[in-house]
Amino acid sequence: VALNRFGKWRQGLPQPFRLLAWWLYCFLYRYIRNHYQIDLEYTVNLGRHVQLGGPGSLVIHKYATIGDGCLFRQHVTVGAGR
Repeated sequence: VALNRFGKWRQGLPQPFRLLAWWLYCFLYRYIRNHYQIDLEYTVNLGRHVQLGGPGSLVIHKYATIGDGCLFRQHVTVGAGR
């Protein structure tokens, strides 16, 4: 969830800093996707108090909108998977 919020935050940075933040985001995104098996891009609109209840096969479509107070457990797909 923190990486999703970082991805949205970096959009407001000036151009040279945005490029550096983009490389950091890409590195961390791939690490989390491959190590924890959580596919959550920065384009997903997350509400407040969203919780990911455990690593393992969590895929959320990149244009999904998640409301406040949602809890996701293992092996969940929201929207179309890749």
